[in-house]
Amino acid sequence: MKTSRQWLFLMIATLFFVSCDNDDEENLLKRSSFISSAGEKTVVDLIAGQHIMVGSVIVENDLDYLYVTYSTNESGWVITETHLHVGGNDKDFPLTGVGNPVVGHFDYGGVHSHEHEITYKIAYEDLPEPENGEYYVAAHAVVSNLNNDSDFDHDSFTASTPIEGNFIIGSFPSKNSDAYFENITLDFSSPLFSDEGIYTGYCIDSSEGIEENEVYSGTIYSIYDENMPGTILKDEEKLSNFVKVNWLLNQHFVGEEAEGDLGVYTFRDMQVVIWELLSEYPGEHQPDGVNREFSQERVDHLLAMAREHGVDFYPVCGDILLFVIDVDNGQNIIVPYRVNCYDQEETAWGDGYRFTPQGNWAMYFAY
Repeated sequence: MKTSRQWLFLMIATLFFVSCDNDDEENLLKRSSFISSAGEKTVVDLIAGQHIMVGSVIVENDLDYLYVTYSTNESGWVITETHLHVGGNDKDFPLTGVGNPVVGHFDYGGVHSHEHEITYKIAYEDLPEPENGEYYVAAHAVVSNLNNDSDFDHDSFTASTPIEGNFIIGSFPSKNSDAYFENITLDFSSPLFSDEGIYTGYCIDSSEGIEENEVYSGTIYSIYDENMPGTILKDEEKLSNFVKVNWLLNQHFVGEEAEGDLGVYTFRDMQVVIWELLSEYPGEHQPDGVNREFSQERVDHLLAMAREHGVDFYPVCGDILLFVIDVDNGQNIIVPYRVNCYDQEETAWGDGYRFTPQGNWAMYFAY
């Protein structure tokens, strides 16, 4: 015979499991309700500098994915950087204490080679539950009015280095990374880095360590700077391979389909190629974020192209110029830097509701 205490326990347990089941069912209904609307589309203006309409942001979905597309196809503007965050409600964003969004902490983003259209394809399993059947989208971009007649003074640019300063690596790579380091914050006293922007980067030598969220000091050199110390690499004979790496990064292979049904090039493939060119593959030591999760066939294909096409590469307007940071007490790293030859560069947002009523004009919209 069950005692009154045992009956009470059974009643509480039953209520608990029913409550959990109801919560799961409610979340499933919310997701199912959203997915059932597959094919619907929301289009908002992409606004630059608070008042310039430079394109649009398009959000749509099918039964498996949410798609967010930035487009400037009908204007003379190009996209050089994007940051995207999709929340389940209007507070589900990385924000400062006063409510402004922190784009460097958005879930998705990338640096782009003067594109007119960028699309993010996001699986539902990677998104939060949409409250009330709606997602909330913050679509940030950096757009430029490219001046194709500009000349890039390569010698003057290179002469602006070396530069001493500090930097922080915000996080190590995730499954959606575009580079080994996705958010390097540079603090160097130079007009080149006056806005303390967020940059990507790669390791040079995996046998040396470097930590995330630590302040490091170092000296930046252009890879074309004749005064760059040979000791930046353990093998000085490989210094000429910096140019091949620079060529590779200007081809924007990461995320693109490889030839011969080899799959999609990943940041892991690119990192292994960089080790092969500048140091050596780490062998038994497997650095975080790479491990064995790369394709040796894709790596070999990238190496062959770099050795064939990258020997005499020099960047021009709109290209990437590779910098090396000679790090004090840490592993040396490379940082791609886009050569700006623009008439105008502006911050842009998908039009919608302001995060804060005054001041920062960053916006989000509902889908």
